[in-house]
Amino acid sequence: MKKVLAIALLAPMLLASCGGEDVELTRFAQCLDESGAEYYGAYWCPNCQRQGELFGKSKDYLNYIECGEGVADSQTEVCLLEGIEAYPTWRFADGSELVGFQGLEDLAAASGCTLPGQESVMFQVEPASDE
Repeated sequence: MKKVLAIALLAPMLLASCGGEDVELTRFAQCLDESGAEYYGAYWCPNCQRQGELFGKSKDYLNYIECGEGVADSQTEVCLLEGIEAYPTWRFADGSELVGFQGLEDLAAASGCTLPGQESVMFQVEPASDE
């Protein structure tokens, strides 16, 4: 009799050396962007800086809206029109929001994106033959 064994493996996060890009984190950031997640922040906000550091180089893939005034990429008017009152604010496609620094787990749960380093692998294991 064949037995089907399902094993959930926690794959280690692929950290590139020499300040390189983390492939799993980049996929996660891209998924956040593709899912419609918007990340509102301000250059002067310490929790926004922490949020950016969490993503490393992968933060460039996020849909980031700069709300701080006085910088070239500022979108202060957009932030005001959207009613953003605290930073960072994450807004998701379903209209839900998370305010303040967010860990990857909370962002994954809110967006439906797969948490970096987690992947389910399904395969069959056949018992050794008695022949």
